[in-house]
Amino acid sequence: MAQSAYGATVSVGGTALAEVTSIGVPSLTGEVIDVSTHSSTDRWREFIRGMRDAGEFTITMKYTAGSTTDDACIAAITSDTAVAIELVAKAASGTEDLTFNAFGTSYDVNDLEFDGEQTCSLTLKPTGAVTQAASA
Repeated sequence: MAQSAYGATVSVGGTALAEVTSIGVPSLTGEVIDVSTHSSTDRWREFIRGMRDAGEFTITMKYTAGSTTDDACIAAITSDTAVAIELVAKAASGTEDLTFNAFGTSYDVNDLEFDGEQTCSLTLKPTGAVTQAASA
């Protein structure tokens, strides 16, 4: 049964981001490597599993300079080590946590229009495994 995304949360480096409007999620892919040879049975291609990748994804939120959210986003970009990420989303029953480490690849503050709201976006690149489990 379909679920509303309302109420999803995201934390970066242990800081819950405030006023989030859109949370991208890792896009999991797994490559395959062609290991076919002249002696492959009946001329069928053969494959083995290659590397897995979680892609990049973006979080969009309201922007407040100097807030804990702003500080966490800047830290994700300036850190030389990956930061811990936790996404909490509705599940078939209760909620599920997606946890992983990631590097910040861009932090963009959108144009500060005189008659518009201030917004920003943080793009993250997961490193290592992404795990998903029922929330505690």
